[in-house]
Amino acid sequence: MTKRLWDKGNALDTEVHRFTVGLDHVFDQRLAVFDAVASAAHARMLNRIGVLESKECSSLLSELQKIAEESRAGEFSISPDLEDCHTAIEMRLTETLGEAGKKIHTGRSRNDQVLVALRLFLREELLGHLELLEDLVSVLTEKAKQELVTPLPGYTHMQRAMPTTAATQILSYAEWSQALVHDGLSLLHSLNWNPLGVGSGFGVPLELDRDYTSKLLSFEQTQPNPIFVQSTRGREELKFLNWLTDISSLIEKSALDLLLFSTQEFGFVSIPVEFTTGSSIMPQKRNPDVLELLRAQASRVRAMRDELQGILAKLPSSYHRDLQYAKEPLFRCTDEVRRAVTIFTAVFPKLSFNRERALEMFEGELFATDEAFRLVALGEPFRDAYLHAAEKLKNGEIPVAELTEAFLAREKVRCEKELLELELRRTSIAKVIAGVRDAHASVCRDIFKEP
Repeated sequence: MTKRLWDKGNALDTEVHRFTVGLDHVFDQRLAVFDAVASAAHARMLNRIGVLESKECSSLLSELQKIAEESRAGEFSISPDLEDCHTAIEMRLTETLGEAGKKIHTGRSRNDQVLVALRLFLREELLGHLELLEDLVSVLTEKAKQELVTPLPGYTHMQRAMPTTAATQILSYAEWSQALVHDGLSLLHSLNWNPLGVGSGFGVPLELDRDYTSKLLSFEQTQPNPIFVQSTRGREELKFLNWLTDISSLIEKSALDLLLFSTQEFGFVSIPVEFTTGSSIMPQKRNPDVLELLRAQASRVRAMRDELQGILAKLPSSYHRDLQYAKEPLFRCTDEVRRAVTIFTAVFPKLSFNRERALEMFEGELFATDEAFRLVALGEPFRDAYLHAAEKLKNGEIPVAELTEAFLAREKVRCEKELLELELRRTSIAKVIAGVRDAHASVCRDIFKEP
């Protein structure tokens, strides 16, 4: 019996085989569960159109469930000789079930097999990252509630500009996180269509019920054009990595802000000792390494995104073996960002903001704009008030205490309103995510039941 799906008995150079397989057999251990799920849907469809008998379909579903469970537990191994999860699964089915196993590949190619497995993988990973972002929004909003009247100087061009609050700064991260959730939901809709059934990229001479497979796998629609389906290999992954890059940009900017504010020169933020490391030579040092590594992580993610983009560049239509290399940056990137968001979510609630130090920065220059608008409210044209406020600043006549009190009261009201709006949106979004999560979980669980 030949082992490789394409093997017709011809000799293959050992080094060429090792090179072409690369690490695919390792990466595909993560895809095996999704290939098993998609294979179960395919078996049900083949039974529906009369290619598989009901008894054969039942035996295939039972064995595919075992493979999925082994894969989830990290117990499904793929040898380099078998190249990938698709070959390993088919060989297992054939060795265990005989003729039924030989029929499972009817109407499909490894080209559309890997596409559908990757779509299911992306759906699960995207849901996981959405849930992590929702956790981050929750942590940030809780922290903002604690800092509603904690002052903070605002900066433009790295120079003091206008007053703000710690709550406003924190809520900027929360709003960004929630915007990323919205982007992720749009991406979830974009990739949630079924590529299975187009074979190698030109359709198959068999009346497949592709819409039935889409329904079984909870895809929103079926991709109709077989050539375009193959051209989407890597395209959806790249959109996912672009989204992960945006998440990393949020963490990068937040980490940079916090690093700056935690220096002794600024002193607005304190990082707990347990989140810092020491120096091997300077006894006094406590270093915010965790924030520095979170900052650097964004560059790593961009590099992985660019690696995938480079692989896809200048490829003609349809499938090409270059796309095998698209898996590594995808898997590495999703793991990297998951780890970073988890760490950032754990660190942020432990930070403390120094109200007294921030108030030291609340001097006349920070309130020059507030004074100009106070004068506008008294009836002065803005351009006159602008010049008048500049003169008062020069003469030390800005009423800092009065303006500070008015500002903090005003900003507290604004932040409370923003918090309420964030919570309402978060509640609505959580229901959407939970619905998709339930549907995806049901597919991965129920697809193996008796037809």
